[in-house]
Amino acid sequence: MKPSDAAKIIGCDESHVRRLIRDGKMDATYIEINGRKFYDVSLEEAEYIRDNIPARGRERGPIKK
Repeated sequence: MKPSDAAKIIGCDESHVRRLIRDGKMDATYIEINGRKFYDVSLEEAEYIRDNIPARGRERGPIKK
């Protein structure tokens, strides 16, 4: 699947998925089709990241009015 699809599963931005791949924290296959380069992420890898890697940023509490 594309990094954008993996981002939807994980619950983050596509740029974060690409950063995880570049940093070696997420496995992906780098493929080239007709001169265009793509990352291919497996469903299992996206689910593993979602379930085992803590979210970036701080936890937010309830919104105060």
